[in-house]
Amino acid sequence: MKNLVQWGLSLLLALVIACPAGAAELKRLDTAWMPEFEAFVTWYAREKGWDEEEGLDVRMLHFESGKRIVNESRAFDWAIAGIGAVPAVSAHLSDDLYVIAQACDETPANAVFVRKDSPVLAEQGVNPAFPKVYGSAKALDNAQLIGPVGTSGHYVMLSWLKALGVQKGDVKVKNMDPWPALNVFSRGEGQAIFLWAPDTYLAENMGFKMAANAVDLGLKLPVLLVADREFAAAHPQQIESFLKMYLRTVDALQAATPESIAPEYVRFYKEWAGRDITPEMAVADIRSHTLFTKKEQLALFDASNGQSEMQKILRLIVKFYESEGLINKERYERLEQLNNVTDVFLSKLQ
Repeated sequence: MKNLVQWGLSLLLALVIACPAGAAELKRLDTAWMPEFEAFVTWYAREKGWDEEEGLDVRMLHFESGKRIVNESRAFDWAIAGIGAVPAVSAHLSDDLYVIAQACDETPANAVFVRKDSPVLAEQGVNPAFPKVYGSAKALDNAQLIGPVGTSGHYVMLSWLKALGVQKGDVKVKNMDPWPALNVFSRGEGQAIFLWAPDTYLAENMGFKMAANAVDLGLKLPVLLVADREFAAAHPQQIESFLKMYLRTVDALQAATPESIAPEYVRFYKEWAGRDITPEMAVADIRSHTLFTKKEQLALFDASNGQSEMQKILRLIVKFYESEGLINKERYERLEQLNNVTDVFLSKLQ
């Protein structure tokens, strides 16, 4: 009996010594994402258990656009989200958000498509400043353009119209999420559609032709990691832990090849986004998104000499929307300050 008791005490002591970290309760962190590359980064981290290693239980909420993520933030009470720069700076609740890091750069992934017999394709380089861009004011007169308003794709579409000298009143815009928009466009509705990856690859596979993309128009379209201000103020350690997890995943993905990551990317789309993509589409999408290391992030958000590089990029988007009459003067003056762009959380990781 004595030996049995001693054995039991020894086992209990061994468990206490071996598992102190595991005994700590994980902190639930609700996050919001679109079915895009930046969501894969977080999904991949969860698959590896890297959120738990940071003391977090990261939950991923699914949305179809960044605008929906921002507009529905109070209903779903998420703490961190990955959204495009356009909804981050122009949506109604952006004053309640901190921009805490750049999730990735998605500039090449945003484009405008037309049908292969569209008169838009008859002319290219009408504006010499954009020699690769197709279209003309005449070809787009009274055209219907379909896609999600208030998104990076919308920004590309508006920039395309401006480059061609098309007035907003000369076209009609139908606001739809990417997948339904592609569905109605494939049935013959509208003259052009504005999308982002992976729907851009679906558009190409369906035979539609690219009239312009963000690169052709000289745009920069970062995807941002944003945090709810109230949550960040109350739980800064959780924000920092999430960033550590995310940047660890960035390092791991950068060290791999797109071909080696593609099977996991296909699985991510199937299991989390509920959509099928081919390995070829996966490789193309991985290549079209640029990730940033901790060192690069700190450089992007460094405001020690005035305006940070990230603030400069976002200010161009704010100014464009103001010039198009989509932001009133009072809101423009507040947005232009971009005081919600901060390196406070990134700098704690040094």
